[in-house]
Amino acid sequence: MKKFIQIIIVVFILPAGLFSRKNDVKFEHLYESLSQKSVICISQDRKGFMWFGTYDGLHRYDGYKMKIYKSEIGNPYSLSNNAVRFIYEDRSGTLWIGTDGGLNQFDREKERFIRYSSHADDPNSLSGEMIQWICEDTSGLLWIGTFTEGLIQFDPRKKQFTRYLHDPKDSRSISNNMVFCAYVDRSGSLWIATNGGLDKYEREKNQFIHYTHDPENPRSLAGNGVYRIYEDRFGVLWIGTLGGGLDRFDREKKEFIHYRNRLADPFSLSSDVVRSIHEDRSGSLWIGTDGGLNRFDREKTRFLHYQYNSDDPFSLSNNIVLFIYEDRSGILWIGNDYGGINKFDRGKTNFVHYRKEPENANSLSSDVIYSMAETNDGGEQTLWIGTQGGGLNKYDKGKNLFTHYRVDPKNPNSLSDNDIRAILEDRYGALWIGTSSSGLCQLDRTRKKFIRYFLDSNNPYSLNSNSVFSIYEDRSGALWIGTYGGGLNLYDRKNNRFTQYVTDPRNPNSLSDNFIWSICEDRNGMLWIGTSTGGLDQFDREKNQFIHHRSDPNDPNSLSSNKVLCLHEDRSGVLWVGTTDGLNKFDREKNRFTRYRQAEGLPSNTIQSILEDDHGNLWIGTQEGLSKFSPGTKRMRNFKVSHGLQSNEFGVNACCKSQNGELYFGGIKGFNVFFPDSIKDHPYIPPIVVTDFQIFNKSVSAGKEINGHVILDKSISETKEINLSYKENVFLFEFASLHFASPDDNQYAYMMEGFDQGWNYTDAGRRVATYTNLGSGEYIFRVKGSNSDGVWNEEGASIRVIITPPYWETFWFKMILLGFVAGGVFWVYQWRNMIAKQRELVELAKRERKYRNLFENSPAGMVRFVSNSWDVLEANHALLDMFGVKTSEEIKQIFQTVPQSDREQIISTLKSEGTIKNYEVSLHRLDKTERCISVSGMLFSEEGYIEGVIIDVTERKRLEAKQLRAHRIESIGVLASGMAHDLKNLLVPVKMAAELMKRRHEDPKDEAMLTSIGQSAEQSINLVQQVLSFVRGVEGLHIPLQAAGMLSRVLSVIQENMPQNIEFISKMPSDPVTVLGDETQLRQVLVNLIANAKDAMPEGGRLTVTLSTETVNKTMAETIPSALEGTFAVWSIADTGTGIPSEQLEKIFEPFFTTKEITKGTGLGLSIVAGIVKGHKGFMSVQSTVGKGTTFYVYLPIIRAS
Repeated sequence: MKKFIQIIIVVFILPAGLFSRKNDVKFEHLYESLSQKSVICISQDRKGFMWFGTYDGLHRYDGYKMKIYKSEIGNPYSLSNNAVRFIYEDRSGTLWIGTDGGLNQFDREKERFIRYSSHADDPNSLSGEMIQWICEDTSGLLWIGTFTEGLIQFDPRKKQFTRYLHDPKDSRSISNNMVFCAYVDRSGSLWIATNGGLDKYEREKNQFIHYTHDPENPRSLAGNGVYRIYEDRFGVLWIGTLGGGLDRFDREKKEFIHYRNRLADPFSLSSDVVRSIHEDRSGSLWIGTDGGLNRFDREKTRFLHYQYNSDDPFSLSNNIVLFIYEDRSGILWIGNDYGGINKFDRGKTNFVHYRKEPENANSLSSDVIYSMAETNDGGEQTLWIGTQGGGLNKYDKGKNLFTHYRVDPKNPNSLSDNDIRAILEDRYGALWIGTSSSGLCQLDRTRKKFIRYFLDSNNPYSLNSNSVFSIYEDRSGALWIGTYGGGLNLYDRKNNRFTQYVTDPRNPNSLSDNFIWSICEDRNGMLWIGTSTGGLDQFDREKNQFIHHRSDPNDPNSLSSNKVLCLHEDRSGVLWVGTTDGLNKFDREKNRFTRYRQAEGLPSNTIQSILEDDHGNLWIGTQEGLSKFSPGTKRMRNFKVSHGLQSNEFGVNACCKSQNGELYFGGIKGFNVFFPDSIKDHPYIPPIVVTDFQIFNKSVSAGKEINGHVILDKSISETKEINLSYKENVFLFEFASLHFASPDDNQYAYMMEGFDQGWNYTDAGRRVATYTNLGSGEYIFRVKGSNSDGVWNEEGASIRVIITPPYWETFWFKMILLGFVAGGVFWVYQWRNMIAKQRELVELAKRERKYRNLFENSPAGMVRFVSNSWDVLEANHALLDMFGVKTSEEIKQIFQTVPQSDREQIISTLKSEGTIKNYEVSLHRLDKTERCISVSGMLFSEEGYIEGVIIDVTERKRLEAKQLRAHRIESIGVLASGMAHDLKNLLVPVKMAAELMKRRHEDPKDEAMLTSIGQSAEQSINLVQQVLSFVRGVEGLHIPLQAAGMLSRVLSVIQENMPQNIEFISKMPSDPVTVLGDETQLRQVLVNLIANAKDAMPEGGRLTVTLSTETVNKTMAETIPSALEGTFAVWSIADTGTGIPSEQLEKIFEPFFTTKEITKGTGLGLSIVAGIVKGHKGFMSVQSTVGKGTTFYVYLPIIRAS
């Protein structure tokens, strides 16, 4: 009887307490894409793909798609059998598949299988083809358990099998040929699970040590049907049996501790049939049985059960657990018999989920949560939950029990409505409850009675609506009631009456809308009201008026929506406004709103609730998930149902924060509770793989021929380079991030280097990169991705893509085509040249006839002569008549009288400019008379001759000279006037000096006066001499002169009269330099230039006179006006005086131009000097810098001394 009562308690009472506890493990199910729903084995390869074995094929999973490999009749490279019992990847990365038809080695590159079968006549082959298990020892050998043919050792390098079979006559042989499992522990020992007990293989002795069940020994193996072996982190060996439960093996004592299912103990193993054992990275030991999944609590030595529950969509899909596997990110994968795959992410257990459990009367009364609040009941924190249709729930955390308060029509002191929209505990400990349609309730927790407040149309001080959606207590203790349709109410506890605030169309300062969702008071005592259609109201209680903040479509700084659902003022005083069109941050000073929507990272634009954690982060409930928002960084981290949330939809203001920092959020399927600090990003960096490659929307497999060639010689996930023809330039890549926690939340970015300008970001719904009409060339396709928490694998995956051009774009084709084109162009060019030359010959003949006619009949003299020798080749009649001769030979004799310097100048000009115009030169006729001619002509450099037009300008020159003489005589009158004025000024000091000498004959200053008289007299002589020279125009007698001697004679005279404040320097060459000229005129040039240099330095300075020789070439001659080519003696007179402005340099050689004061010069000096130099076949140049000085250069032709 006592045992029966215990059974009743276990079966009917304990489950209520167990099931009502928090649902901290939620399984996601994966079975729709499986070819068969029994998942026998699970593995993850080194690339990150998940592999599942079923009775109907091998499955590869990338988080989105299953790729199924099956046996194919006639294909020796397909899977040998569809019943996949075990999947194992060895340390070299080779994937081995154990099936009911033998062993398979998977070739990843070719995506095909190499089969190993049993052959009766080959003792080195498999002993049996029903493979149960595969493992690898420390030496790289594989150990294979078969269903009926014992244990097999396989050497992958030698491709050799060694059989270990049970021999009844040999006690050292394996205990049974039915081998379920082989396991290598951390010491390297090999353990074998057989249907005849547990065996340990001793390699040195080549024998098996047996551990079997002994009914007489309670510390022996629980049963001989040993199915699984597992060693945990503590070195404990766990043994799973078929009917004997779970054993823990003490290897030192050689004893087994048993864990079995006991009906009276709800914390015992759920079933004695143990099919899988696994210890996760946190140290939890998981046991898969025929009675569900078990988690072993080592401290309390008890098992927690996870079993199928038809009312819980997140429960285990089937109680027969065939396999447990943990991937590299920590996700637990459960293979079930006919239940597909169950996936459990331990990181999601931080969102604890409470929901209604139909079989448990003590669970939540309704899954739809409208409101939440926490109260302090004598030091105990109590959670109050308002539901839709389930009334008010009180949750006792300590007892893990829900107490329900519902409407009782027979009890007027019961709750008035089962739809609870708002809950608030005021400062007096009273609990206020707002209902959807039955007014306001106050709960007297001591007497467990509800006081009801209703709308009374006959009482102006009653509640103005029975739909109470918001309750708020301000700092002064005033209670504000927001109703849905009746406006705002202020409750006066003392007088038990309500003051109503409603919309008044006649009063713009009244409440904007009677439908109120939320109320909040800021730190300045300002009351804020969120309305359904009127936006956000700010209530100034002193002025008793409302200030409205509404949405303006034309103002991006206005409120984003007029439907305000929730309000929150954070710790820094910022007011956050949740609307149906995003989150708003209100800047009170600038009276502007900053908007945050989905574009900024929110999961939805409908903001239902807001809470702030202890670090200042906002947790925002929306219609599409929960978001963590960091205002400082503006980073948003979104969570969905796949992360453990009750659902993606949360209720309006259905949230609260506990005193210990826990956050509660309610939605349409219960509520979540969590510590914000426990919600962390998963650090796992997922592998990124390319999973498919398609050309023109058709997948390309390894070895498949397309357009006559194989595009992929390896699987796309193993491929590093793809070569395509220009016809195959429309293709796509499909890719995946191999993090399976929430694959739909993984993010991606891809780019084609050489084509894309940057990364293209996309989500899990668009995991493809499509390229159309990509040009020929080399590219690199890159893809990177993140896990579901936004942790990126920046390296990602890459594939080189080479698109070969069509033949008409190849280099060789272009070169051949270029050759053809070039040949055609050359032929056309030659043909056109030939035609052009024929036309030119015809045209040339016409021009020749025209030229001959012009040459012979021209009234001007025309001549053709050799440029070097001046030998006349041809002369026309007009030229013969000009010189009074009859033949060209006579013209040649006349041309030889042209001075050599003129010949050279003409040739130089023709070579540099190609033509010469009106060059005047003197020559002698045969009768010795001198004639002056003007030469214009052109040099034909290729033929080496000159054609010119000769005009006799002798008479014109004579008339010009006569006219010039007349002009000079005419200007004498003008000069005389100026000279008289200058003489007068010069003689005045003489007269004054003479008078002073008479008066002060014995005065010591007489010497200075006499000096003044001498200077004035000298200046008068110079002036008169200049005038005479100008008037006479005498060229003088030109004879060979030594330039150095002449310069020395001039300097010896000038140095005596040079002021002491002027440093005089002269430089002359040692070799003689001979020029042809008139010494008197040349001395006048030197004296004038030296005198000008002295006058330019009134404050003193340095005067340098230099004689040198210089060859003037064509380049230099082009830079100096009137310069000639040849070898010259160069006098340079340099001073360090005031200098001459650049604008005056061009005028200094003009007559009567002077830079001196009007009483100190006439401006004739430099004009006369220039004329003298030109008369000596020379030229002058000047360089001057204002403030630094002036240098005059005189160039005179050098002659050879004879």
